[in-house]
Amino acid sequence: MKSKRTLRPIGLASVTDAIDSICENRTLYARCGLKPEHFVVPLDAGNGRTTLVRYMKNMYKQSGILDFDSGLDDFIEIEFDGTMQQLKKAFSVIESAAVYANNYTGIVAIDISAIAAHINEAQCAEFLSRISVVCRYACVLFFVKANTSPSEEKLIAKICDNVQNVRMFQAELYSTEDVCEIVLKNIRSRGVLIDDEDEFKSVLLNLLQEHLELCNLTINDITEAVLMCVKIGDTSVSIGRESLERIVVNVKNNGRKCVS
Repeated sequence: MKSKRTLRPIGLASVTDAIDSICENRTLYARCGLKPEHFVVPLDAGNGRTTLVRYMKNMYKQSGILDFDSGLDDFIEIEFDGTMQQLKKAFSVIESAAVYANNYTGIVAIDISAIAAHINEAQCAEFLSRISVVCRYACVLFFVKANTSPSEEKLIAKICDNVQNVRMFQAELYSTEDVCEIVLKNIRSRGVLIDDEDEFKSVLLNLLQEHLELCNLTINDITEAVLMCVKIGDTSVSIGRESLERIVVNVKNNGRKCVS
């Protein structure tokens, strides 16, 4: 039976290329007992973080790059709030995920922006001490904001000093065409079909190009705005320019850029 092919995420070419390259060298990784690099990825929440983590998990699992037998979860997503209490609780979650082994060996995706806000405080030192242990066994994706702050840059430098084999990536903004494709894909995943997808993409593409305020919305924001047009129970909907423009443009701007 043929294995199901893993589809690459739309956009984020440099990160997905790196994942693909690692998988293409799976024989080398197996023979030498190598672990894949840990990644630092500038990507805002709501713009495809989980999609990227799932792609990495699927590719690494199919290629045998990582041992996913340590627990029930192939990957864990962690977002810190900056407090010491929540930080310790988050690492307890990672530790408890190792159901069948002493240490968790899957993928851990971590938003480190809140920790960076406490760069000179005890939380940061505690984080660095604990994450260095996690990185010995698991593969870690460190997420920061696309527009990386000075404190995030300092934390990244500290991570590189404490953790071996860390690779940093530059921020990659989605093109307007990419955003249209991803929004349409997200809507389909909710079980809703657009009657005329070509017209929908044309309208949304023009809106993104005409209204600069839409460039400050995440892809999830735009998806939710479009779905506001859909009544509960609908599986098919026709969305024209007037209704799409009215709803999308009026969505609250949350200041996180997704479009180049």
